[in-house]
Amino acid sequence: MAPVKVALVHKRIGHVGGLETRLRNYMQYFSDRGDSVTVFCYKQDRSIELPENVEVRRVPVGAMPKPYRAWYFNHKLNRMFRKEEFDFSLALGRTSQQMACLAPGDHLGYLKARNKKGRKPVDLVQINLDKLSFKNSKLIFPCSDLVHDNLVELYGVAADKMQVLLPPLDVSRFNRVLKPQKAALRAKYGMSTDKKTFVAVSTSHKRKGIPLLLELFNELQDLPIELKIAGRSRRRSRRNKPANVDFVGYVKRPEELFTAADYSIHPAIYEPFGQVISESMACGAPVLISENTGWSRTLPENYGSVVKGFDKEDWKNAIRTFIEKDLSIPQDFSEIHSLSLEKHMEKMLSTYSQSGL
Repeated sequence: MAPVKVALVHKRIGHVGGLETRLRNYMQYFSDRGDSVTVFCYKQDRSIELPENVEVRRVPVGAMPKPYRAWYFNHKLNRMFRKEEFDFSLALGRTSQQMACLAPGDHLGYLKARNKKGRKPVDLVQINLDKLSFKNSKLIFPCSDLVHDNLVELYGVAADKMQVLLPPLDVSRFNRVLKPQKAALRAKYGMSTDKKTFVAVSTSHKRKGIPLLLELFNELQDLPIELKIAGRSRRRSRRNKPANVDFVGYVKRPEELFTAADYSIHPAIYEPFGQVISESMACGAPVLISENTGWSRTLPENYGSVVKGFDKEDWKNAIRTFIEKDLSIPQDFSEIHSLSLEKHMEKMLSTYSQSGL
């Protein structure tokens, strides 16, 4: 295949964040193919070594306040970006110049899930950037059926200009390789030998439903279950936690946690996709998730269960039923759902090519 000229647009090149990881993976993928890559961003972590054939064009935003930085980035980008220069152009966030964009979430869907009006300036900026990006992009890649449906319903996006594209998974880490070490890993993370262990991974506790989980497990202490919560925790949460709940802090290797656990639980108020849900299942842990997560529309019955709404009694009943189910996730889960970076990129570029862009 002849080398192509690629443009990738995102606010920053960095270590922290799912989209930042995706950007680094995309850069490496195109570089390995021998393509030339131009990255447009306003912030760059200089400690990150760029792959070959990658050029960075910094878009200055000065001292613009953070709530308006994304808008100003898009405004300045209008003067610097010419899509005719490139064979393939993709935005990972919200800009309006590219041929294709990811839709890793949508602000109107987020507000709807939280039953909010979105009248603050920061909300209006996000909504307007969403609308601009979805209108001007010739091809949109929603991260889930949930986001796809939100774009149709809330933004009026035509379904024929979208292709659902699940975020890629690091299949070298999240797999069944550690399964023979399950007993040792359970001991490492202090998991009980006579209880079923649920795990929840969260860095945004309220949005990910951690307060609800604390209430649920407090009222289900008669069941042989326990909960391990990974991620930053507030002191108040730690002080008020039930006896069957443990905050394990930041976990450097979450694949160990998912391998050791019996189940993963994710009662998120809004989660456009849910990378930790994919990671859990790739390691063999069935999932109990809310209907506001990206996997909720397509989760096979043998992979886990979806709970509608956030009524406490409904969730308690769901947990009681869930631990009695015979659940099994296939060994080749990641392959079945094309979650490797290679399969992800093949689908993206094939869709782009077939669209005639």
